[in-house]
Amino acid sequence: MSPPGGDFTEPVTTHTMRFIRTFWALDANLAYTRHYPAINWITSYSGYVETVRKWWAENVTVDWYEQRYQAYRLLQREADLLELVRLLGPEALPDEEKLIIDVARMIREGFLQQSAYDEVDAYCPPPKQYKLLRLFVMFHKLAEEALRKGVALKDIRSLPIISKLIRAKYEVPNNRLELLDELEKAMVDTFEKLAYGEKVEVKA
Repeated sequence: MSPPGGDFTEPVTTHTMRFIRTFWALDANLAYTRHYPAINWITSYSGYVETVRKWWAENVTVDWYEQRYQAYRLLQREADLLELVRLLGPEALPDEEKLIIDVARMIREGFLQQSAYDEVDAYCPPPKQYKLLRLFVMFHKLAEEALRKGVALKDIRSLPIISKLIRAKYEVPNNRLELLDELEKAMVDTFEKLAYGEKVEVKA
């Protein structure tokens, strides 16, 4: 469908959407910012989630649905918070909500964006998709716990592990997924050091 002016309330478009179970909304703003595929994750939907849930459970992991839910919840929350930021400015948000925006950005850049021109990122097998998504969801949980223990948000934001997580889709070959397990362990170790006030070493 390509409604005139991108108006999804147009009668023919509205009627068509009553009968389809999957809808990918192409977003001009994402395209302008070079975010490809330029599919809006908030307005898009699929009625086949429960159907593919069984496939993921049988072929990859039973945990896929939960990780997907947690990541999508963060992206939805980010959309709400960005409206507040536009009205009140970022400093009006508490650190817990600033963290949500930070992690949602990580998910967008490190998971949702894809480069068809990159040798590794052009194709991402399902097990790698799961492991990448799990890393970002786990990062949020660990960072949230660190905030509760008194760790400053600026210290979390300065962690070298963040850029490693975002670059993992490019740097971890599709046949070396054990490297993602090692990255997960490094992330957990990083937050343990942070919680106990130890210096986090920057490694190349």
